[in-house]
Amino acid sequence: MMRRILLVCSLLWSFNVLSSVIQDKLFVGLGAGYGSSDWSYLCSAVPEVQLASPSKAVDQGVSANLFAQYIFSPYSSLRVNYESLPDAKITFEAHNIYPQFHFKKTTITSSTQVLGVAYEFMLPVYRQRYYAFSDLGIAATHRQDVLATQWHWGPLFGGGLGWHQRNFLAELGFQYSAGSAKATMQPADDYIPFTYDVFVQMGVKV
Repeated sequence: MMRRILLVCSLLWSFNVLSSVIQDKLFVGLGAGYGSSDWSYLCSAVPEVQLASPSKAVDQGVSANLFAQYIFSPYSSLRVNYESLPDAKITFEAHNIYPQFHFKKTTITSSTQVLGVAYEFMLPVYRQRYYAFSDLGIAATHRQDVLATQWHWGPLFGGGLGWHQRNFLAELGFQYSAGSAKATMQPADDYIPFTYDVFVQMGVKV
């Protein structure tokens, strides 16, 4: 009986210590910026190529993100973030070969979101409050429109400058995630945008 009581007390104490450690280093927050779900790799001004590729795309605008960041030390942290890129307006000419468009000039809306996990290397600049950082991780990019709904895993890169106090964190940075393109008869069916984002984000300790 005494052993069970001691075990329970030990587990409660360990949980309390772990919670205090995590809470002292875990930040959550949100941000906004200017981003692009880049369709330019697929667009073409050549009429013959426009049979299978869009003629133009408007894919830049305001982006938004949510993040959680666990700071291991003044030199490293782990970040999980969800990013919503601006919707892309993609135009296909009338002579396209996509049966969904009934051989008419068509503009579709494509939405892109990125879920990323990255290890952040931090270089303190002044009293460990200001720092430069670079991110390296993996991203799951989600594309959704009338042609396709699919996910793609790829590398994620980023960098910027940050400011960190006991209860508050702010960062100015950029993020890039790699997409995918395939040489097929209908390449727009399989295309995953390459995403770019310049952002400001702020978080609080939880």
